[in-house]
Amino acid sequence: MRFILFICLILLLSSCSSRKKVAKAEEQKAKIEDTAAEMEEISSEKAETETTSETTEPEDVFCAKNEKMWGYRIQVYFSKERKKWQSTEKEIAANFPNLDIQMEYSPPHYRILVGQYLDKTAAQPDLIKLKRDYTESMVIPWKIWCKEALKN
Repeated sequence: MRFILFICLILLLSSCSSRKKVAKAEEQKAKIEDTAAEMEEISSEKAETETTSETTEPEDVFCAKNEKMWGYRIQVYFSKERKKWQSTEKEIAANFPNLDIQMEYSPPHYRILVGQYLDKTAAQPDLIKLKRDYTESMVIPWKIWCKEALKN
């Protein structure tokens, strides 16, 4: 009798475990779908901005109409570690004083973004310098200030 109860208990526990795995897989799938939708939205907004930026208006007039727009920043740090986030920010500020730094917290992740660029090619010289010390650095689409991007 004990043996039968033991077998039933094992079957019950394994059933709960597999349900948790399925629920976790569904949760991950939902996150991936949300991220894909978000990236699609960014791409469409970026495309709208690009079509607007192809005008023949002087840059100062264009920036007056579009203070914030889709452009690019260099992501230097992305992690869940807050202490390292703060020390890395200080390190970057000391080593690259000409780059503006944006610290971003989007629970549970911390990230450090530097520079503001209208296109990826404008970011390449700074990316090359940053990759020497921060190998995980990459150019990512991000909302930027038009006037700051024109300074680069």
